[in-house]
Amino acid sequence: MKWYQKIPLGLIGVLLSLGAGVLLWVFDITDPGVAILCALGLEVVIVVHRILLGVERADPIRGMAQAPEIEEALTRSREVLRSGNRPARVLAEQTLSTFVERAKQMDSSGVRLSPQEFMDFADELLDSARAGDRLRATSVLAGGTYWSRAYGTQYEDVNRRASRSGLSIERLYLLRDESHLAEISEILERQAAFSDVRIALLDPFETNDDGSDLRHDFFVFNELVSAEFIFADPNMQIKHISVCTETDTVRRLAREYERIRTLTEPYVPPPAGEGQ
Repeated sequence: MKWYQKIPLGLIGVLLSLGAGVLLWVFDITDPGVAILCALGLEVVIVVHRILLGVERADPIRGMAQAPEIEEALTRSREVLRSGNRPARVLAEQTLSTFVERAKQMDSSGVRLSPQEFMDFADELLDSARAGDRLRATSVLAGGTYWSRAYGTQYEDVNRRASRSGLSIERLYLLRDESHLAEISEILERQAAFSDVRIALLDPFETNDDGSDLRHDFFVFNELVSAEFIFADPNMQIKHISVCTETDTVRRLAREYERIRTLTEPYVPPPAGEGQ
């Protein structure tokens, strides 16, 4: 939120009026013309404030484009395009093309993000979480080495921080077998401190040849946005994360989550001293 959005319009008028009055009093200015100019100045500030808020509400993209970072990016892009530097121009055009493509994907197939791009998104999404917000996620095979990598550790910290702000977190861990459960018990105990953890062992389902569709790593936030984690077998290296806001896709994953949840049970940490 921009600074002018945080200040109530009435308060702006009162503060400016008081400020103008104090200046007139301190400098003993009694000229009617100066008083009129001050009044006009106050009115101009209030009108500009209203215009800026009106633009933001009517066209959020235009309001976003007024942010200093975007204005700087636009300025640099103009400089590149005017410089005659062909490689730089090609790069600028590709960057614009990427933006256009992602804008199209947001409400359809989903935007493909790298792990670090996803972290930037998740950081802002979960940091804005409030009491009543819900994050429902699955973690297939504990994401391989995901939680031990830098971005996995960062993501866990973001989850922990968001839980303190009131975010309700539940994560379903789909593991190979009992030995796999023992291997990652430290991760489960750590996350059970700030979220509800449920588990299921894949072996029984895969023995019956009806568990292949359980290998689906994703989350749903408030049934408004979903993220699907795509891993590469056999090393479970993450390829990309697909983030989607398309209503049908998000609701489909929410239903899939509930289906998988019925196959899990609450994780109960072992008593202190066991499993060490």
